[in-house]
Amino acid sequence: MSSSPKVSVLVPVYNVEEYLRECLDSLTGQSLDDIEFICINDGSTDSSPKILREYAIKYKRIRVIDKPNSGYGASMNLGLRTALGKYIGILEPDDYADPNMFKELLELAEKHECDMVKSNYYLWYATQDKLDKCKVIRSDKTRGSVSVATCPEMIFYPASIWSGLYRREFLFASGINFLETPGASYQDTSFYLKCVLSAQKVVLTDKAYVHYRQDNQGSSSNNRTGKIFCVADEYREVLRYLSEHSDFKKYKSFIYAQQYNAYRWNLTRLAPSVSADFLHVFSETFLGYWANDELDQIFFAKVDPKKITLLIKKPEKFYRKYISKKRKNLDIKNIIIAIIKRIKVREF
Repeated sequence: MSSSPKVSVLVPVYNVEEYLRECLDSLTGQSLDDIEFICINDGSTDSSPKILREYAIKYKRIRVIDKPNSGYGASMNLGLRTALGKYIGILEPDDYADPNMFKELLELAEKHECDMVKSNYYLWYATQDKLDKCKVIRSDKTRGSVSVATCPEMIFYPASIWSGLYRREFLFASGINFLETPGASYQDTSFYLKCVLSAQKVVLTDKAYVHYRQDNQGSSSNNRTGKIFCVADEYREVLRYLSEHSDFKKYKSFIYAQQYNAYRWNLTRLAPSVSADFLHVFSETFLGYWANDELDQIFFAKVDPKKITLLIKKPEKFYRKYISKKRKNLDIKNIIIAIIKRIKVREF
């Protein structure tokens, strides 16, 4: 490996002893030689640090950074500052990557001299020995390079920031990093959207590489109680970024539509005890957009106007009609009562 590797892969680690070896084995088995792996230990209290040291001794391409626990965003930003590679990759420590992932993504990045490469991925149910390909990127989008101007639908792709590569100098020049809210989740959201808005050339591939674990009950995707407003923090960050770049303002309606999708999805998975509070934020946010006349035809081409009207005017009916059907075995009546107490019916 040269002194400056072509690819630096960031692995944020916090108490993942059960899965970490499988992740690290998939990295050390990569067919690309010119690569480094930066494992950022975020104050783990289990055996994760011991496992990292074991692998770092055995494999010279692994670098371990130990830091006090300060959250995912701080870990990732430290990794970005430390990385030496021309391109940045990411792998979560409870997932694993196919052996040719970084070699093939690098080949695409260098062939097209692009800022970003994004691929499909697998939904992996380890306990069921089940693997489903998540076909987000269609084959007709994989010819040449694209940008948000030619392919605005990238805004609606899952963030899945670990399914691609990012040119390091592009990230720094564009001021792209992670929010450092301690204990937060959804911190891939603003990173991904800022990349999509800023990248001049993006290469998409319909091949899948990462096995994205679906049955880690400790992951943020399975957290149904806390961190309920983190997604709102992420969208505030995206809108701040938009406000600082006049060329991006034309995409604000797309961002609002994706924000609606994200908030609605979040609402389907929150614990009943916090559903009313989040619905209040959801409703108030879009009431503000509505009152400021910011919801235009582009937005309503993506989001049914009837749903927005109901969300704003009668949130409890919105919840009953569009959310409760997706939630099984919950006491919907008590949730609705809590919503009514939290939000007064608005008259227009």
